[in-house]
Amino acid sequence: MAKSFLCRRSPAGIAVPTDAIDHFSQDVNQAEKQYGRKSLEVADPLLILSSTYYVMGDYEKAAPPLVRYVTIVKEKLGPSARETFYGLWLLSDSYTGFNRFADAYRIGQEAKSMSRSIDFSASDSLIEALMRRAGAHKGKSDLPSRQRGLVTALIALSWCMTSGFYRSPTGPHVMEGLRIFFETYGISKEEWGWIVKHAHVRRYDFVGLLSILLHHTHLAPAPVVTVVRARRRAS
Repeated sequence: MAKSFLCRRSPAGIAVPTDAIDHFSQDVNQAEKQYGRKSLEVADPLLILSSTYYVMGDYEKAAPPLVRYVTIVKEKLGPSARETFYGLWLLSDSYTGFNRFADAYRIGQEAKSMSRSIDFSASDSLIEALMRRAGAHKGKSDLPSRQRGLVTALIALSWCMTSGFYRSPTGPHVMEGLRIFFETYGISKEEWGWIVKHAHVRRYDFVGLLSILLHHTHLAPAPVVTVVRARRRAS
């Protein structure tokens, strides 16, 4: 069955995450120049870059920065660190996405062996990194910054829902922080509920969902007729 919202993809919905990828790549390059390729400071930019490729369904491009991320956090934080666990989890999923099943199984087994020692009451490394990046755009009034803030927050929400992190002990706190962030874009509580329902990258097309939100929040040209609230009733 095809993912819902594929037909809602718009030029803006494709352009905005592509622009974000360019900027996240620059973040990686800047961190490498300032701190070194194998420094811990490079880890978050690599994770954010790979997660953007991941939600867009470009799993083959998501994998290389994830491999680098896992290598760095294993060396700097240890093989049993929660950062290592979440990196392995996302890497295994990415390998599955472009049919490298043997690698996906191997990495998945490594993550599974760690799961008993991971404190799942702590925050997810990816969500933390994405929320910090989204917060950097908060308060900026120029269109590109607001677009990047929205796409980064939507990636964080999508990972919350797709990974099931929203059910963890700290999940409600993170979800409330995201709700407040989306509120700054004019998203009402009713609309927030609709977004949460559809922010799941295995069931719904991320670019299509982003396209709807960009037009609904007036962050894209040529707004579509159907708004989020009306679409919520139809789903």
